[in-house]
Amino acid sequence: MFTAGMVWLITFIVCFYFSVPAYGMNYTDCSPENIHVLDVSVSNCEGEAWCPLYRGNFTDLSIVFQVDSEVNNLTALVHGGVGGVFLKFNHKAKNALHWGSGLICPLVPGKIYNYTTSINVKKMYPPIKSVVRWQLMEGQNKIVCVLIPGEII
Repeated sequence: MFTAGMVWLITFIVCFYFSVPAYGMNYTDCSPENIHVLDVSVSNCEGEAWCPLYRGNFTDLSIVFQVDSEVNNLTALVHGGVGGVFLKFNHKAKNALHWGSGLICPLVPGKIYNYTTSINVKKMYPPIKSVVRWQLMEGQNKIVCVLIPGEII
């Protein structure tokens, strides 16, 4: 059967596996290979499979990243994935260099940047699970892209 050492090892592996998500956030980096997303955080989302987006409240988003080439302008492009289709979300702070975003262009290679913004989750939004695709674009070029599972509550 199992020795005491094997039981201990299996228990450790299972506990480690299930504890890792509790210390981070569930997101997918869909950025080009030359962009390095170092961290993503959403308020009230630590360790959640789906980030809760509470209707009638603001949710804060932070993306820490590094570029490999100079970037001179950034706009935020936001989509929500519903039924396999991404629909455009009208985010007021389309200019990713808005006051409070933490970004000032030009962005230079090697420096670490922390983009922050606040999302107004309106009361009229229906309760739904959706994958949010948040992109920072320079013209038509995707600079930063993250997919975040969100649930409007």
